[in-house]
Amino acid sequence: MSNINWSEKLEFYANQLRGRRKSVEFIAILDCMLQEHSQWMMDDEAPEQLSSALVQLMSDGRWRAQPKNEKFWKRGWRGLMLPNKLIYQYRNKDVEVVVWHPWLAQKGAATRAKGKYRDKLIRLNQHLIRCEKMNEEPFPGDNLGQRERALRLFEDEKAIDNMPDSGWKSVPISREELRCVKKPPPIKAVYNPKGYKSPLILENVETFHRLVDINSSNPTWAYVIWGSGTQIVSQFEEISNLIQDYGFNQILYFGDLDAKGIEIVATLRRNLKNCGIEVKLEEHLYQIIIDSSLTTPEWSANIAGDFETDWIPRFIADNLNRLVETNKRIPQEAFINNSLEE
Repeated sequence: MSNINWSEKLEFYANQLRGRRKSVEFIAILDCMLQEHSQWMMDDEAPEQLSSALVQLMSDGRWRAQPKNEKFWKRGWRGLMLPNKLIYQYRNKDVEVVVWHPWLAQKGAATRAKGKYRDKLIRLNQHLIRCEKMNEEPFPGDNLGQRERALRLFEDEKAIDNMPDSGWKSVPISREELRCVKKPPPIKAVYNPKGYKSPLILENVETFHRLVDINSSNPTWAYVIWGSGTQIVSQFEEISNLIQDYGFNQILYFGDLDAKGIEIVATLRRNLKNCGIEVKLEEHLYQIIIDSSLTTPEWSANIAGDFETDWIPRFIADNLNRLVETNKRIPQEAFINNSLEE
């Protein structure tokens, strides 16, 4: 255990937990250390070594503690005085040296990748190198929706939402090269008279397109409806009229597995209950994304208000609690993983 660079370990967990945020709770970093390195954390010298690692981490200027003054730190694990948070401070002179994959190197990534754009390219670079080592196709499947593809390449389904139609310019990369497309907004609902289950509402546009196609070839739901994220909460009267006109009193829902996503459906459920319509989660679709293990940093998606949970199936609630505790989430675009691996 003495050969491990604990300053590097602290920085690894700090970056992993903060995602795109600038700060991370130190207690969250400590929890990861306790889970992953419990044997070392029980060693008599561990507190002193952890304290030294924390000092070393902040010595090069990339990180600072909050509070800045150590006299305001609080006594915590095994008597150590610890900060509340670590805050990342980006400095140009501290830019990480990256060994670029040839595909990105040819596009000038070494000199042109900067700022948040650089962070995205580093994640893409790691994906390309990993696929090369494993002899895997880096862009599997046909042209996917841009969020379906971005989740696999960048571990962030929204990474290329703002990519111009002509592609990025400084390091020229296009959706065509990544084998994905920006799909148009869908019509609100697609009816299938052969569907034997209650109508299905989806949170995100690309999963809507995907399940409309599936429902056409393998009729399952009477309707597939796009709810457009948080906007669906204010559309409950229109949804109620649509559902009841076709003789249904129940609707199924499938969205992101994070606290904010469940809060959306909880609010919709409360509104539709007053209209005499029951809302349930489409369990087997949630099981698919849970089995995919395609998680992303939560990026505030687990910050939500209070909502009832006794109606949520136990396996979904348990996985949601696990994701919240580890600052993770599963976007519903992870559904595509099941198709690509079959």
